[in-house]
Amino acid sequence: MFLKDWSLQRSYIICAVIALTLLPSVQLSESREHSLVRRGVTHNCDVQYVNTPSSPDAKCVGNDHVSYSCAKESCTEDFEFKNCQLINPHNPNALLGNGRFFKPDSYATGPHYIKALSGDTVRGCPFNDNRQRQSCNLCVLR
Repeated sequence: MFLKDWSLQRSYIICAVIALTLLPSVQLSESREHSLVRRGVTHNCDVQYVNTPSSPDAKCVGNDHVSYSCAKESCTEDFEFKNCQLINPHNPNALLGNGRFFKPDSYATGPHYIKALSGDTVRGCPFNDNRQRQSCNLCVLR
């Protein structure tokens, strides 16, 4: 019985010595970054969106009238309004001509329509046809 217990203790001691000698040679690997990158909170630019070519950021104002500065690449790339028309120079509350799709650099909501700009071109886009607005993910308060 004594020999049997001694051989069991000896086995434990040998295993412990082997583990302690090999432990320093084991390299711990770094934990990997999570494969999913968390996106920022989406801000809808319901009231105003301004994309100035000389700036890396765009201005985004939502229904809460809080102004955000957003990274342009985080905004919807192929955003466009539909049924946009010329603004009547004699009656700025009215629109003229046939409607067409319009990809704005900037826009602001007005009392009668959305005033959209692309380069030097200005169009009025009816609210009923354009309930969607530009949205951006990487934004900070201005």
